Amino acid sequence: MWPRDASELNADLNAIQTMMLSLCDGVYRIEMFQNTPATFHGRPEKSECLSAELRELGRPDAGGRVR
Repeated sequence: MWPRDASELNADLNAIQTMMLSLCDGVYRIEMFQNTPATFHGRPEKSECLSAELRELGRPDAGGRVR
């Protein structure tokens, strides 16, 4: 997760989000949203792998869009 106004990721703040959507009458609705800390207890290589993936995607802008 990119901290606001940060130039580097903080792996301690990494999280995995899950969202389930439904399409009803042409409108998408969020049915479930879960935010889980990505602590990867005892597996630091998993944490670094997630951070590397996020760095590759790029830092989001103020509107949440990836640059």
